[in-house]
Amino acid sequence: MRIEFASKDHCEIAKKKAAAVTSLKVGDAKRLKPLLVLKGISKHTEADDVITILKQQNAGLTAAKITKCFKRFNYNDKLYNLVIEVDGVTRQQMLVIGRLNLNHQRVHVADYCQFKQCAKCLRFGHLKNKCTAGETACAHCMSTEHQVADCPAKGDGTPRCHQCHRHNVDYNKSTNDTHSALSTKCPIVQAMIQRTNERVDYAY
Repeated sequence: MRIEFASKDHCEIAKKKAAAVTSLKVGDAKRLKPLLVLKGISKHTEADDVITILKQQNAGLTAAKITKCFKRFNYNDKLYNLVIEVDGVTRQQMLVIGRLNLNHQRVHVADYCQFKQCAKCLRFGHLKNKCTAGETACAHCMSTEHQVADCPAKGDGTPRCHQCHRHNVDYNKSTNDTHSALSTKCPIVQAMIQRTNERVDYAY
């Protein structure tokens, strides 16, 4: 179980109380390793070969610890994007270089945000294909009868954020909810993205 606290003092108090319970094991949460995305890799280059080629063709990356994670869509059907996991130091090296040598290409490298939001239940920490929630909420119109992909009002009229609306009702607030629940304009989504980024070890 992961618990987040408003301050370090609150965290320390809780850890001391939990430590008194012999059946509980308490420790600090491990920080996430940074993810980077390599954009525009030719489909002639196999994803399994990318890391070896990167180390061979880019000075300073020979001994870097790089792990292949997963491929991502590229709008050019002759290209693909690849997400990799690195340590904080390697991340800084790659971002300074900006474009990495990969066979006969120079591919752009950028941070890949580890924030996840489900398009089915709109909650955080997982994606739709891993969702076990029984409830559904539309990210466009707040309906609980359908998902955003099937919304009859999608693209028509002002969207309403299910999460901001629920927050306003629960806490008697007046946060603007005229946006999609999946939009980065949503203050709740913004807060969760920031919280996710704070968990990543960028080696600053």
